[in-house]
Amino acid sequence: KKSTSNGKQLSEEEKKKHHIRSEHKRREQIRSTFDNLVEVVPELNENESRSELAILTKTSNYIKELKLKNETLIEVARLKGIELPDDL
Repeated sequence: KKSTSNGKQLSEEEKKKHHIRSEHKRREQIRSTFDNLVEVVPELNENESRSELAILTKTSNYIKELKLKNETLIEVARLKGIELPDDL
């Protein structure tokens, strides 16, 4: 049996309930994080059917696009003589 913080032993039923609650909380956190991605990635639409794979794929593509745009802006700024921090 597993002990709780107060030293009490958990029954198998209590352990099962605890596991179910923990798993439910984990799934809710994942769902919330996917919802956050849908909010910030323009290619994702809140009204369309969306799979986790589609969300991750479109998010990855969006990050790559942003990185490319950022590199282009940095190059343009340097060509114009604008000093930028080295960590960009």
